[in-house]
Amino acid sequence: PNANSKDLNRNFPDLIHDLAVKPVQPETQHVIDWLDDYNFVLSANLHGGAMVANYPWDLYMNTRFQTIGSGKSICPDDDTFKYLALTYSRSHHTMSKANGTECGDNFPDGITNGADWYPVSGGMQDYNYIAAGIFEITLEVSCCKFPAAPTLVDYWIKNKDALVNYLLLVHMGVKGYIRDKNNNSLDGAVLSIKGREFPRFRSKHGGQYFRLLMPGKYTLNVSYKNHTESKQFTVSAGVVTRLDVTLDVDERDPLE
Repeated sequence: PNANSKDLNRNFPDLIHDLAVKPVQPETQHVIDWLDDYNFVLSANLHGGAMVANYPWDLYMNTRFQTIGSGKSICPDDDTFKYLALTYSRSHHTMSKANGTECGDNFPDGITNGADWYPVSGGMQDYNYIAAGIFEITLEVSCCKFPAAPTLVDYWIKNKDALVNYLLLVHMGVKGYIRDKNNNSLDGAVLSIKGREFPRFRSKHGGQYFRLLMPGKYTLNVSYKNHTESKQFTVSAGVVTRLDVTLDVDERDPLE
């Protein structure tokens, strides 16, 4: 908790509550602003208290977008998130082998859908994905909620390979630049993947964008002011696809 006794990992806007409905703490707002300033692509949230790689959604919703019920809550990029979680758990010394039993749990392959474990409203993991298209999973890496300082070296050894292999996954999917017809960068273009229109993401500094995707064929939809463009592309395993998009717009024209 912060100085106001608020759990910051329950304080982010989520699928139901926006900023007007759910006021946030100063620390939460700083993180929100930070995420908006930089083009983050992949992240992880490290916790203690279990041994599992947890992926979205944390907030339970049924097919009618109601929070009534329980069980798995599947996000549009469930395939990618499962791959991210499995990469971490299988690279960890024990996470996938013990299936969480070392902490008294049972997580097949050492991974879990967040809502299927227990639903969480206002977590950073879901917010990152909803608001910025950032792929974040929550890594529970210790049965002890608050490990003693002398044990941290051992935790580093057990997690080092998994962390490195996880970070390398930023090089999958598609990336590129959004530009106008005069080769000027277009910051703030709204992008989406056909069939995965939610959440949308944006081009940022220099018109650059990134999107993690599993191998397959996709269509990128780009919108900037009153101009739209769609491009088909293919993602292959182990490499990132480069896809630049030029819109028939002049960024310097005040009438555009």
